[in-house]
Amino acid sequence: MLAMKRKPKQNGAATVELAILLGTILLPLLFGIIEFSFLLYDKAMITNASREGARAGIVMKIEPEVGLPSYSQGWGPAVDWTDRGQVVQMGQQTCVPVDCYEGVLVTEEFSQSEPDAFQIKFYAPGVGNVRVSWRGADATKEELSLVDLIQLEPQALAEARAAALELEERAYEISKEVYDQTPPAE
Repeated sequence: MLAMKRKPKQNGAATVELAILLGTILLPLLFGIIEFSFLLYDKAMITNASREGARAGIVMKIEPEVGLPSYSQGWGPAVDWTDRGQVVQMGQQTCVPVDCYEGVLVTEEFSQSEPDAFQIKFYAPGVGNVRVSWRGADATKEELSLVDLIQLEPQALAEARAAALELEERAYEISKEVYDQTPPAE
């Protein structure tokens, strides 16, 4: 007599195998998608914060004069930063470790959030900012002096200029909405 062997029941075996297969593929894929979305969110937050945190400003007027109203030097609403500057003296003298300078322009910088704190800056012709001092309720009481002056040779200056213009060009490409507010350097 021939006996027939019965196959064991496999009800649901295919479903279990599919669940295992999908768990090993779909679960990591799902976590990858979630992780990537966190990265995109962080990038968007950083981009927005940098836009809100920094606005174009100026250090000095083209034709500075004593007695003119103060001018904006920068605005960062996200960090409550609203620096202003005002020319307070011209034709002064100041000495720092590098040299003594004549014809120095002196400005006071202040923030609208700290109206009694002033940072005093001394600008020497042909050099720029050579000294920083303070007056009033400035908690930092910052004192800075120029201690070294290095003049670049024409070739090194041309290389630095080319690198700066290249960086600026890239900035206009990747952050057009920020840099479109100002014309590019020439």
